[in-house]
Amino acid sequence: MQDGTDTERRPEDLIKAIIIKNIVDSLPVGILVINPRGQISVANRSAAIILGYTKDQLLGKGWAELFLEIEENTDFNQVILDVIQEERLNLHRTVQYKRTTGEMLYLSMTTSFLKAQEGLEGIVVLLDDVTTLHQLQEREKTILEERHRIQREKAESLNRLAAAVAHQLRNPLTSIGGLAVLMKKKIGREEPYDTYFENILSDVRRLERIVKSVEEYTAAPALIPVKVDIAAVLEELRQEGDAMAAGISRKIEWRIHSQPIQATVDPKSFKDALGEIVRNAIEFLGRPDGLIEIVARRESDGRVVIEIADNGSGISTENKPFIFDPFFTTKAVGIGMGLCKVQRIMADHNGKIFIESQPGIGTRVKLEFPNV
Repeated sequence: MQDGTDTERRPEDLIKAIIIKNIVDSLPVGILVINPRGQISVANRSAAIILGYTKDQLLGKGWAELFLEIEENTDFNQVILDVIQEERLNLHRTVQYKRTTGEMLYLSMTTSFLKAQEGLEGIVVLLDDVTTLHQLQEREKTILEERHRIQREKAESLNRLAAAVAHQLRNPLTSIGGLAVLMKKKIGREEPYDTYFENILSDVRRLERIVKSVEEYTAAPALIPVKVDIAAVLEELRQEGDAMAAGISRKIEWRIHSQPIQATVDPKSFKDALGEIVRNAIEFLGRPDGLIEIVARRESDGRVVIEIADNGSGISTENKPFIFDPFFTTKAVGIGMGLCKVQRIMADHNGKIFIESQPGIGTRVKLEFPNV
C-alpha cells in the first residue's frame, strides 16, 4: 500500500501539525486567522484570553457576529476592513477594544492577508494587550502636563513680581542718577567727592541695565510658530558668533552637522536662545581660540534635538545648581538673565534644556523640542 492519499495525512505531517499547533497555542501574542468566508479558523489561547472568549467560542464563528455589533469596537473592526479593501501587508495600529463584559482594553493589532493563486486565502491577526502600557503613557502625559502647568504658573508669577520690582526701581534710580549728576556738576572735580559721585552714577547705570533686562524678560511677546530651516538658522548663528568672537579678539573653529530639518518654532525667540548659548560659549572660552560643535538631528519619535558643545573653561561644581537662576552670573559685568531666558523660551516651546559641563574641559548644552 502506498503511504498517503488525498484523504489521508502521513504520520509525520500529523506530528508536524500538532507541534505547530502547540507552539502557536503557547505563544504570549494572540493569533487569529480569518478565512475568506469571514470565519475564524485559527485562534490560540492568548487571543481567546485577550478578546474575552474561550477558544471554542471563537473557532468557526464569523467575525461579524462576534464583534461588529459592539459600537465601541469600530476602530478594532476597521483594521480588518482596511486589510481586505487595501490588501495591505503588516498593517499596524493601536485601537480600543470592548469585551462583552464591558471592560475596555487597548490592543496592538498587526494584520496581513494571505494570498493564494485563486485569490484571498485568509487574514492573519496578531494581538497584544497594551492596556497597562497605554495607561502608564497616559499617566506620564498627565504628569508632564501638570508639571508644565505648574512651571507656567511659577513663570507667570515671577514675571509679575519682576515687572512690579522693575517698575518700582525705575523712578528712584532716575532721581538718584539725576541728583548725582547735578551734585557732580556743582562740586566739580573736587576729590574725593568727584569719585563718590562717579561711583554712584556707575552703580545707577548698572541697576538701570538690570531693570531693562528684567523688563525685556517679562515683556516677551507671544510666540508665533512657523516652519524654519534648522540648517539655515545654524549658519546665521555661526556668522553672528564669528562677529561676536572678533569683538573680543577671539577666533572660533566651527563644526556644524545638521540633518535636513524643518521645525515649527518662533523664529525670534528660537534664535535668541541659541544666541545666548553661543555667547556663553565664546565668553567663557578662557583663551584666544576654541571650538564650538553643533549637531542637529530628528529622533525616531519626531523630537528635534540640538546639541551645542564647546571646549571652554566649563562650569564649576559649586555653580552648577544656580545656572538657571535669575541674576546669577560669574561675569564681571553680567546681568545673569541669559540661561534663565533660554530656559523660559524652551518651556514656551514645550521643550527641555540639559547642560553637562566639566571644569577645564568644556560644556555641552542639549535642547529638545517636541514632535512638531
